[in-house]
Amino acid sequence: MTAPSPVYRFRLRWMLEPGRSVKDFEGAALLALPDIGVCEIKPIAPPNHLGGQSLALIGPPTASREKAMHDAETVLGRLLQATLKLGYAVLLQPSRPQGVITPYGMEWLREQYPGIDTLYPDSLGIAIYEEKGETKFASMGALSPSVLTSFTSFVQVWDCQPPVKLSRRNLIAYELYASSRCELSSRARFLLLVMAVESLAMQEDRPADEQALIAKLVEQVKASGLTDPRRDALIGGLQMFRKISISESCRNLIAAAHAQGAIADRDAVGHFRKCYRLRSQIVHSGKTPSPEILSTESNQLEKTVRELIGWALLESAESSDLWPSEITRFMPG
Repeated sequence: MTAPSPVYRFRLRWMLEPGRSVKDFEGAALLALPDIGVCEIKPIAPPNHLGGQSLALIGPPTASREKAMHDAETVLGRLLQATLKLGYAVLLQPSRPQGVITPYGMEWLREQYPGIDTLYPDSLGIAIYEEKGETKFASMGALSPSVLTSFTSFVQVWDCQPPVKLSRRNLIAYELYASSRCELSSRARFLLLVMAVESLAMQEDRPADEQALIAKLVEQVKASGLTDPRRDALIGGLQMFRKISISESCRNLIAAAHAQGAIADRDAVGHFRKCYRLRSQIVHSGKTPSPEILSTESNQLEKTVRELIGWALLESAESSDLWPSEITRFMPG
């Protein structure tokens, strides 16, 4: 007897932005999508403190993983376009922290629901799976840690802090750091932490000998036979090399803070170099590490960023009179 051919489907799960949900939609519904077929869409979880309503769409059966993946990418592209047109966003990266069901937990769940033939772990984004009988997805649910801070200890720490130099640069860095603490996406959190360091770094001029070499290259380009637009673009690129790169500026800043004992991680410079390479891969190549890797790197980087901003508030060369108008309001009276 010939074994039946395997059947594959895609599952696309996403979370709406905080405070948003789909009205009049409580149970599963069928949705006919052009070029895809009939899909099932249903709500997974209501809005909570982490984000808006969570939804999932299961595609029609296909004969190959490749076809299921192609359909999933087509549907995802249309979903992103739709949210842009409607003026809101969806979350596709796992939130932080993410609940995980162990293999033992999956086996226990299978025993609790004997009518289910196949059980897969639930996750945001695209999942391509082989359908074997009654198939379901299991999730642990969002973790909701609550951390209490003693009012007395908070006031004591607040009261003993030395005067600091508030500047636009320092406040932007702190805002990026604070935003990373509130961010749901592991990828966005990681990028915000790198940006916090970038916002503090000031690009200094290269040494005189390097400046002279760049000047010679500029003169050679001016004397070339390139068309005006290409010549001007190349000269502009060379002029940018008169200052050290953002990446090097960030490493120099971290090294200076570490030399003064403000940063505890002895490999803070090396770790930031690694993080900046990951940042470049994400932004310029579209290659994103797994949420687990990003969370690990972010956890280590966050401590360095926190220490760096604290050091910058005390060491900033900028005037403390640069108070940003964005957070200052003079009330009439």
